[in-house]
Amino acid sequence: MTTQKQIDANRRNATKSTGPRTAEGKSTARFNALKHGIFAEAPVVKGEDPDAFNTLRDSYLDRFLPATPEEPSPCEQGPCR
Repeated sequence: MTTQKQIDANRRNATKSTGPRTAEGKSTARFNALKHGIFAEAPVVKGEDPDAFNTLRDSYLDRFLPATPEEPSPCEQGPCR
């Protein structure tokens, strides 16, 4: 059971949590919730190089040789845009 002392300490600590304040910090933090792009419209995050992604994807396909259509993700079956 949580003690009153722990509750009070948590409340004090919560007042110190203000999130990023600088533009650089906000820019970095905006991807904190990004876990994977399985349902993304495009596999490449804005600002990244699509050709680098396609090269990496192709190297994985060459290395792991998926045997069935279910093994690769939809983007691995061809360029995702």
